[in-house]
Amino acid sequence: MYQNQMMDEFIDHNSKINKFVSTLEERGFIVQEGELKYIDILKLVSEGVVDNAMGNHAGAPYSPFLLPPAPNKHPAEGQEPPIGYDPNNPANYPPNINYVAPGFTYKLRPDEAVVLIG
Repeated sequence: MYQNQMMDEFIDHNSKINKFVSTLEERGFIVQEGELKYIDILKLVSEGVVDNAMGNHAGAPYSPFLLPPAPNKHPAEGQEPPIGYDPNNPANYPPNINYVAPGFTYKLRPDEAVVLIG
């Protein structure tokens, strides 16, 4: 019984998320999905890839959100282009700095938002 209740709750939350995304898209918003990814920051510092551990606590996982490039922004090396990307558009913004991992650093324009669900 407990497992069925958990599954029902998951399905209910998932349908609410899908409805939220659909509503945003219907209202003209572009919705792109990022990812939460574990990064071994201490290894990257030890290898000289980055110059600091960004306040990481030894033994604690470091899991930043990695965001896709915004619309009208050139992708950083290792990133997929954003939805509707036209590489020849002179109005495209420059890519974000590729530091640690693609999507780790980002700048938001006044017409952008990050929505975390979960």
